[in-house]
Order: sequence, then C-alpha cells, then structure tokens
Amino acid sequence: MESLFDRLSAARGGLTCLHRDPVLIGLLLGKDPDAIAARLTARATLPASGLFHFGSDGRLHLHRRLVVLSRAGTRPARNFYDQLLGIAAGSPPPWEAFAHLGREAEIVAALLREAMTRGESGVHVLLHGAPGTGKTSFAMALALHLGVRLRPVTEADDHDDEPSRAERLSGLRLAARIAPRGRTLLLFDEAEDLFVPFQGGAGG
Repeated sequence: MESLFDRLSAARGGLTCLHRDPVLIGLLLGKDPDAIAARLTARATLPASGLFHFGSDGRLHLHRRLVVLSRAGTRPARNFYDQLLGIAAGSPPPWEAFAHLGREAEIVAALLREAMTRGESGVHVLLHGAPGTGKTSFAMALALHLGVRLRPVTEADDHDDEPSRAERLSGLRLAARIAPRGRTLLLFDEAEDLFVPFQGGAGG
C-alpha cells in the first residue's frame, strides 16, 4: 500500500513517502478529501493519539515501537501495554536507599499516591540533577514503593538511535492516553523537550 502511495504521489509531483496528502489518501480510501484533511489536523483524535506524528515537511512517521512490532510480525499479547509502551529495565534499588532525600521524597510519594487513588492524570514531578545522580533509579524505586509500573517514554531504539524531539513528544501523548490510570508512572527523560517551543510541522 505504501509503495502504491509513493508511485501515485510521484506521478502527481509529490513526495515519494507517506505524507499528509488528503486528496491522495482520500482517493485510495474512497473517502472525501475534506474529511481526511479534518482528521489529520494537529488537534484531531488520530494525530493526538501519539501513534504517529508529522515532520516539518509533512512526512508521516509512525510510532517507533509500533513499527518494530509490525515488522517483527508480533501479535498483540494479552497485555498490549507492555508491548507498545515497554517497561523500565533493571532492578530498582530499595526505597530506603533514598532516605538522604528526606521529607521531599515522602512528599512526592504521598502526592502521587493520592493522585492515583483518585484516578487523576497529569500529575508531574520534575527531577533534576547531573547525569549519574540517580534520577532514573529514584523513579524506579518510587514506582516500586507505590506498587505501580514505571514505563519509559520513547527511549533509544534497539540500535541505540536517539529519538527525535517529535518522536518523544508523540510517544508521551500515546503513553498518556493508553497507560492504565492509577497504575502507571511515566518516565520522560530530558524533560526540557516539553518547555522549548517546537519548531517542527503541525502535529509534530
């Protein structure tokens, strides 16, 4: 299907890759191009899901993990969250290992515990410090202390290629939408990506 899309797009003078082209997508699906265009706006349900994002040139990029699973022919497991989101690797240190953080660590734990009890989402804790100071280890210990899963958001792939900012933000949107509420902590490394204005294309 993608090859057919590329050939038709090239014949129309467009990009030879999957990209935002409502007319061509509408032609292949037998749908109204205006309806397709409406579904591909940045605030529409499908792009907001995080399953894909658009680059600044309009190219459509699927979520990395979804591509890996599809290429491997992996069938959805009973817990598809683990397959799609992944889980933090490694053994967490005991909660007591962070006793030196004092009252602040207990405040963080109490805040998140209360939010999870109420089923609230979007409660954020910003950990800062130089590399190697134990931020990820603390997040792992915190999740274990609370009895929930810690899920990393769009980390390096199997080839150690770092994801782009657009991929990371798309992964965060996806994880926030599908992770079970009250049972999940999301680990979003390099949080500065959230605070710097994005210069990519709409929906990126």
